[in-house]
Amino acid sequence: MSSDPTLIECYERDITFLKQNMLPLENSGKQVEKLDYEGSKDMKLTDDNIQSLAGALMDNDKFCGKVNLEWNGLSDLAILSISEVLRKPGFQNIEKLCLEGNTALTHKSGEYIGQALLDNCDNTKLKELDFEGICLGERGLLRIIDAAN
Repeated sequence: MSSDPTLIECYERDITFLKQNMLPLENSGKQVEKLDYEGSKDMKLTDDNIQSLAGALMDNDKFCGKVNLEWNGLSDLAILSISEVLRKPGFQNIEKLCLEGNTALTHKSGEYIGQALLDNCDNTKLKELDFEGICLGERGLLRIIDAAN
């Protein structure tokens, strides 16, 4: 009996496919429909992991879907990388971005994402953005609201 892959195993598997401009596949051969990297007490992705993920998404025009980065303890640096993916011309990879529980995020994350959406407003596919439990402050929240209007 095989066990479910760990967070890191899923991440590494998906990165391999994304870097080759392919849709990620599960071990069973089924297409991965969302990049689900919800952290736990024992296992989290790092800002460096997210920078690598963003780099792979920048070169990929096959994957489009949900990116779940909840509960990983990410900083604004990780979100700066993700904002470059949202700013990418031509093809948008992220339809839903979940950042809940990354309590180290600040107003800068809201500003980065909001500005990326403003810079790419004609091309964005982002339909849902989850910042639950994160204090974006007035500046970050206003930038997101500006982008949504």
